[in-house]
Amino acid sequence: MSSILIVGESGSGKSTSLRNLNGKETVLINALNKPLPFRGGAKKFGTNAIFTDNSRIIVQKIQEAEKNKNIKLIVVDDFQAIMTNAYMSTIENKGYEKFTKIGKSIWDIVNAANGCRGDLKVVLLAHAETDVNGKIKCKTVGKLVDEKISLEGMCTVVLHSKVANGKYTFLTQNDGTSIAKSPMGMFQTIEIDNDLVEVVKAIDSYYDEEDIKPMEAVSAPKLRLDFVQQINACKDVDALNLKYKELIEFSMTEEQKQKLIKACSIRKQNLISEDDIPQ
Repeated sequence: MSSILIVGESGSGKSTSLRNLNGKETVLINALNKPLPFRGGAKKFGTNAIFTDNSRIIVQKIQEAEKNKNIKLIVVDDFQAIMTNAYMSTIENKGYEKFTKIGKSIWDIVNAANGCRGDLKVVLLAHAETDVNGKIKCKTVGKLVDEKISLEGMCTVVLHSKVANGKYTFLTQNDGTSIAKSPMGMFQTIEIDNDLVEVVKAIDSYYDEEDIKPMEAVSAPKLRLDFVQQINACKDVDALNLKYKELIEFSMTEEQKQKLIKACSIRKQNLISEDDIPQ
C-alpha cells in the first residue's frame, strides 16, 4: 500500500505513537537524532535505528528493508527535518533550482515507500501548519516546494495527531480544518488512540490478502490501485510526465493501461487550463 502520513504539531504524540511497536520488525529512520519520548525508546529499535536526513540514504534503507521479509514497518521521524536540513544545506545557493531538488528528494522517498511489497508499511511523521484559509496541512519549506509535490496526495492514509485534556489521539477523517483522510470503514471512529500498532492492525484488517499476493507473484511490481490518485496529485505538467514514465513501467492489464493514459490526458488538460486562468 502507499505510505501512511501522520501530521501534527510538536508534542501532539506523533513519536509517542511508536511506543508499542516491535523493534525487531521495525526500521526507524531518525532524521533529527532525537531521543524517543517514552521509556525504553533508546534501546527499542537497536541496530534497526538509523540516524540520517540524507534522502539518498533513506531511499537505500527503504529498498534494503523491502528485501528483508522480517521487517514489517518503516518509520521516518520526521519528514520536516529532511526538508529543512536540505534547505539549510543549500541556503547560500541562489535561484529556485534548490527547491526543485528538495521536491525531487521528497518525491524519491515517497515513491520508494509506495513501491514496497504489500506487507511492508512506511509511516512518515511530519509537522503541521495552518494555511491562509485556516486549514491544517503538512509543513514544508515553502510554496515553491508545495507547487512541485503534494505529500498528502501521495498517501492513501493521512492521520492528524491531536492532544486535548491530556489525551493523545489521531484524527482519521477530515473535520473541515484537517487534511486527515482514510478509506471509508477502515477505522471505526473518527478519533482513535495514538498507537501505531492499532493503526497497522486496522489497515491490515481492511485490506485482505488478495491485495498483497499479486504484488509478490509477478517479477515486475504490479500497478497499485491508487494510480489515478497519484496522477491527480501532480502539480504541474513536468511532474505529471515523470509520474507517467514511472507508472508505465509497472505490470498492468490492458484496461489499466488505457485508464492510466486517459487519467494522464485529463490531468494534463486540467493543468494547462489552470495555467491559462488569469491571476
